[in-house]
Amino acid sequence: MKTYFGIPEDEKIFIILDSTILGKGKSGFAIGTDGIYYCQSNKCGKITWNELKNKTTKKAFSSIKIGELDFVCNAEIEQTSLYAILRNIKSVVNFIDEKEVKSQDNNEK
Repeated sequence: MKTYFGIPEDEKIFIILDSTILGKGKSGFAIGTDGIYYCQSNKCGKITWNELKNKTTKKAFSSIKIGELDFVCNAEIEQTSLYAILRNIKSVVNFIDEKEVKSQDNNEK
Protein backbone atom coordinates (compact mmCIF):
# COMPACT_ATOMS: atom_id res chain seq x y z
CA MET A 1 0.00 0.00 0.00
CA LYS A 2 2.87 2.42 0.77
CA THR A 3 4.22 2.04 -2.74
CA TYR A 4 0.84 2.35 -4.45
CA PHE A 5 -0.20 5.41 -2.40
CA GLY A 6 3.20 7.08 -2.82
CA ILE A 7 3.89 7.05 0.91
CA PRO A 8 7.52 7.70 1.83
CA GLU A 9 9.30 4.66 3.27
CA ASP A 10 10.05 6.40 6.58
CA GLU A 11 6.45 7.59 7.11
CA LYS A 12 4.67 5.94 10.05
CA ILE A 13 1.12 4.85 9.20
CA PHE A 14 -1.42 4.51 12.00
CA ILE A 15 -4.73 3.84 10.26
CA ILE A 16 -5.65 2.45 6.85
CA LEU A 17 -9.03 2.45 5.12
CA ASP A 18 -9.12 0.04 2.19
CA SER A 19 -12.11 1.12 0.07
CA THR A 20 -11.77 -1.67 -2.47
CA ILE A 21 -14.35 -4.43 -2.59
CA LEU A 22 -11.78 -7.22 -2.83
CA GLY A 23 -9.28 -5.72 -0.39
CA LYS A 24 -6.57 -5.03 -2.96
CA GLY A 25 -5.58 -1.75 -1.27
CA LYS A 26 -5.71 0.35 -4.44
CA SER A 27 -8.32 2.79 -3.15
CA GLY A 28 -8.75 4.39 0.25
CA PHE A 29 -6.65 6.42 2.63
CA ALA A 30 -3.89 6.03 5.17
CA ILE A 31 -3.35 8.32 8.15
CA GLY A 32 0.30 8.91 8.93
CA THR A 33 2.45 11.29 10.92
CA ASP A 34 2.61 13.88 8.10
CA GLY A 35 -0.99 13.76 6.89
CA ILE A 36 -3.53 11.67 5.01
CA TYR A 37 -2.36 9.77 1.94
CA TYR A 38 -5.08 8.68 -0.46
CA CYS A 39 -5.84 6.93 -3.73
CA GLN A 40 -9.19 7.21 -5.44
CA SER A 41 -10.06 6.52 -9.07
CA ASN A 42 -6.35 6.08 -9.89
CA LYS A 43 -5.58 9.54 -8.46
CA CYS A 44 -3.25 9.50 -5.48
CA GLY A 45 -2.21 12.37 -3.28
CA LYS A 46 -1.65 13.70 0.20
CA ILE A 47 -3.64 16.00 2.44
CA THR A 48 -1.33 17.70 4.91
CA TRP A 49 -2.57 18.53 8.38
CA ASN A 50 -2.54 22.19 7.43
CA GLU A 51 -4.70 21.48 4.35
CA LEU A 52 -7.13 19.39 6.42
CA LYS A 53 -8.11 22.49 8.42
CA ASN A 54 -9.78 23.95 5.32
CA LYS A 55 -11.52 20.78 4.14
CA THR A 56 -14.96 19.65 5.17
CA THR A 57 -15.20 16.17 6.63
CA LYS A 58 -18.53 14.43 6.77
CA LYS A 59 -20.14 11.05 7.07
CA ALA A 60 -22.29 10.14 4.07
CA PHE A 61 -24.55 7.10 3.56
CA SER A 62 -21.78 4.48 3.46
CA SER A 63 -18.70 6.62 3.06
CA ILE A 64 -16.52 9.32 4.54
CA LYS A 65 -15.98 12.55 2.63
CA ILE A 66 -12.85 14.66 2.96
CA GLY A 67 -13.36 17.72 0.81
CA GLU A 68 -14.30 16.45 -2.66
CA LEU A 69 -12.93 12.95 -1.99
CA ASP A 70 -15.42 10.20 -1.14
CA PHE A 71 -14.16 6.98 0.48
CA VAL A 72 -16.49 3.98 0.69
CA CYS A 73 -16.47 2.16 4.03
CA ASN A 74 -17.15 -1.56 4.12
CA ALA A 75 -18.89 -1.55 7.50
CA GLU A 76 -20.87 0.99 9.53
CA ILE A 77 -18.63 0.54 12.58
CA GLU A 78 -15.60 1.27 10.38
CA GLN A 79 -17.27 4.41 9.04
CA THR A 80 -18.34 5.67 12.47
CA SER A 81 -14.94 5.04 14.06
CA LEU A 82 -12.92 6.56 11.22
CA TYR A 83 -15.16 9.61 11.03
CA ALA A 84 -14.75 10.19 14.79
CA ILE A 85 -10.97 9.86 14.43
CA LEU A 86 -10.90 12.35 11.53
CA ARG A 87 -13.01 14.84 13.49
CA ASN A 88 -10.68 14.52 16.47
CA ILE A 89 -7.57 14.96 14.32
CA LYS A 90 -9.11 18.04 12.70
CA SER A 91 -9.94 19.48 16.14
CA VAL A 92 -6.36 18.95 17.31
CA VAL A 93 -4.94 20.53 14.13
CA ASN A 94 -7.23 23.55 14.55
CA PHE A 95 -6.32 23.83 18.25
CA ILE A 96 -2.59 23.76 17.48
CA ASP A 97 -3.08 26.37 14.76
CA GLU A 98 -4.97 28.66 17.16
CA LYS A 99 -2.18 28.29 19.74
CA GLU A 100 0.45 29.18 17.12
CA VAL A 101 -1.50 32.27 16.03
CA LYS A 102 -1.88 33.44 19.66
CA SER A 103 1.81 32.80 20.28
CA GLN A 104 2.77 34.82 17.21
CA ASP A 105 0.43 37.64 18.27
CA ASN A 106 2.04 37.72 21.73
CA ASN A 107 5.54 37.77 20.23
CA GLU A 108 4.65 40.74 18.01
CA LYS A 109 3.54 42.87 20.99
